[in-house]
Amino acid sequence: MKSNDIEIWLDLLCFETFIKVLFFKKNNFVNVYYFNLSLLFSPFFVMLQNVKSIKFQQVDDFSQSEQKVGNISAFEFIRGQVVDKLSEISQRWIKSKHASILINKCNYNTEKVRKYLELKSIYYFLRILEMKVVLGVRSKSVNRIILIRNSPFSEAVKNEIGFNAKFYRSYISHYFPIITRKNNYGTDRFHFLSLKRINTVYQLILFWLKYVYVVIYNEKNNSSNDLRSVNSFGLGGEILQPRVRMDEINDLFWLKSDSIDPGAVSVITPDLDDESKKTIKDLGVQRIINDMDTKRLKYYFIQFISKSSFQIFRILYWKSTVNIYDPINMIYKVLFRWNEVSWIQFHIWMYYYSVFFAEKYFINNNIRILFANHCGSAPLVKSQALENIGGFYVSYHWNVQYAYANFPTVDPKCADIFFLWGSYFADGILKKHKYLGVFPIGFPTDYYFNDYKIAAHKLRAEYPGKFIISYHDNTYGDDIPYSLNLQLDIHKMLISILRQFPHVILFLKPKRKPFYEKLALQLPELNEWEKSGRMRLFFGDTVRTKAVPALVGMASDLVIGIGISSAAAECSFAGTLTYHADLAARVRHEFVIKGLNKVVFRDIGNLRFEIEDCIENGTQGKYEAYREIYRMLDPFMDGQAYQRVGFILRTLQEQLENGLSREKAVEATKYRYDEYLQEKGYFDSLYDSQTKQPVWK
Repeated sequence: MKSNDIEIWLDLLCFETFIKVLFFKKNNFVNVYYFNLSLLFSPFFVMLQNVKSIKFQQVDDFSQSEQKVGNISAFEFIRGQVVDKLSEISQRWIKSKHASILINKCNYNTEKVRKYLELKSIYYFLRILEMKVVLGVRSKSVNRIILIRNSPFSEAVKNEIGFNAKFYRSYISHYFPIITRKNNYGTDRFHFLSLKRINTVYQLILFWLKYVYVVIYNEKNNSSNDLRSVNSFGLGGEILQPRVRMDEINDLFWLKSDSIDPGAVSVITPDLDDESKKTIKDLGVQRIINDMDTKRLKYYFIQFISKSSFQIFRILYWKSTVNIYDPINMIYKVLFRWNEVSWIQFHIWMYYYSVFFAEKYFINNNIRILFANHCGSAPLVKSQALENIGGFYVSYHWNVQYAYANFPTVDPKCADIFFLWGSYFADGILKKHKYLGVFPIGFPTDYYFNDYKIAAHKLRAEYPGKFIISYHDNTYGDDIPYSLNLQLDIHKMLISILRQFPHVILFLKPKRKPFYEKLALQLPELNEWEKSGRMRLFFGDTVRTKAVPALVGMASDLVIGIGISSAAAECSFAGTLTYHADLAARVRHEFVIKGLNKVVFRDIGNLRFEIEDCIENGTQGKYEAYREIYRMLDPFMDGQAYQRVGFILRTLQEQLENGLSREKAVEATKYRYDEYLQEKGYFDSLYDSQTKQPVWK
């Protein structure tokens, strides 16, 4: 490449950027690298190939899990950069005029507002910092131009790129779909969705109409305007999955606790299948249809215009926390003055509306304590609403990744009360958010281990004299921690073991059926081994469900998981020797350090050696030796996590009923839980031997 050659890097190849490319070309030979392709522009792309002076190349082969930046994966590096940048810039956002006024007027939790804004902005920054990393690895020219779609944060991130960054406006292309990269899991789609301002306007109108409707409805029914005057202490649980099976992973496992009266619990559900409805009914809880989310625009528009003109006139002059006229001005800003200031104003508005609706919902349904495991911005809204009415948003984690003290995540879990598997997770959790209380409770789904022991024994009995290996995979893509190549490497290694050891049987438990089917196209030999009976697949009932990890694990002699796998860890808790193929080498994990080359392997050759040793010499001794390593993740391993959760929830409820404040209720519950743990014999594993204080506080 000549020194004066120009490289142009595009976030999107479309009509707008192509015109820019022609402008930049001048007399120099141009190489154009693009991430995504506009569907509208794609028919013209063939013609562009005939333009010999310009070479177009799509960046669709950059695996963030395989590429290293320093000593960590590009995936971890990029997200770390995003989290650090947002943590810095969001401090300025919450001090802005619109944010500070609303925070002070509504007495909002500043950290929850800040995290809400961070989550809403993440995909604006993610693409830019991804391009920066890719250029640092792939670009060979000193003459580089980056073309990025204009966003509210164009100026804020311009200096972050470190290259010649220019921003373009989209006039027609953004109204049409984009063609995502073939191995992209979701970053492309979410990035361009965040740039669709017409969606922003739609949300604004929808929420405003709902707000007007709710205020009119409440006045019509003489509802109290003082939301904080309601004195109720109901316990609620929210179901996120569209099905409820008590013998599977579910959001209601804690209802099995002796401390919980199901008749006093309200369960918030989406639309469920008949079997799930029956399960809910049999549990004896009150089911509430989830209408917390905003309905379609048409519904509220009809409700709005159906009111008398006098009512509408009055609502426009309603003494409200926010100016009822502001949405008109806001729509103008979104369409014509969409910058960092107007973006903050818009999302502060949306936060206010969302919290307002959530408060009404919880009060109307007598819920002051909500147990849920949301992702994204929903927990921040609901926890703020519950804080406003003197309650608690209680959450927990399914994933081992929360052991990462500094691991970047778009899911900060900003609850009031948080349940940990064990004290090992406290450092990582507490660094992400200042919780009112954290409580170690063990692995949440350990309750069903006993339920599956008989089924696992029967499954194991189908293969007498065989050594069974089960492999628990994960979703894969170039923009997530696991790539297709990493998955293929593991599957090829396992197939090789099948050839070497005729008495070995392979159980495959894919996380998602479509991902496995795509992988099998790359490795057709998998189908042959399945037909031979040497390999067996375990899928869930639907595309979105999966087989129970513990069932497959307990029927196996050895379990393998990709990365630091929660599914594989579950199998270890259930009693089977488990290894983790951490081939992407995610370094920020203390469990890895303690378990490296024992239960965690970063070299596939070392992993294979250990597997062969287990096949030839057995696993029992190793399981007992390595069990203490897994106690870092779950110090209990007793199948009683649901009892501990139930005890804590009921104790919190009792303290509120006794008239204690949120802070005092948490302190009293911590004291009661200390006594509970000592009574159950968990002092040594959860209390510091010198200070005699709980290590998880």
